[in-house]
Amino acid sequence: MNSIPRLVVIGLLVLSIGLWLGLSRQPTQAMATACDASLNWCSGADEQLQLHVTKSTKELSSNTGPGLIEIDLVGAATTPLSGRISGESMYMGQFNVNFKRNQQGQLQAITSLPNCVENQPMIWRLDISQGETATHQNQTFFFSSPTH
Repeated sequence: MNSIPRLVVIGLLVLSIGLWLGLSRQPTQAMATACDASLNWCSGADEQLQLHVTKSTKELSSNTGPGLIEIDLVGAATTPLSGRISGESMYMGQFNVNFKRNQQGQLQAITSLPNCVENQPMIWRLDISQGETATHQNQTFFFSSPTH
């Protein structure tokens, strides 16, 4: 009699671990079909908004800590625009990105990314929001950490 409840508990534990492992792999699998903005220009849902992420040539005042990345955005309307980066493959918090127009008229942001484990692939999510009304358009882009 005592073995049946024990088998049920073990079965539930195995099922829970399997479910947890399956869910933890989902973002990486979704990334395989999404455009990686650090490898090429990626289009938004409306095909007019394009984004590209590269390692910045600018350096921080101190050489310690994470490097900088440049986020170039083409096709954004002149309406208010905001961006937010969050970790997709690992939770790294969320932080806002401030875009400014460069000399070519493109929107560009230069920011650093948190660094947790070097030489580990990290997938980031950038959510772009255009406008402040209920009809505003949101775009989501993915990129991997530029190599060191």
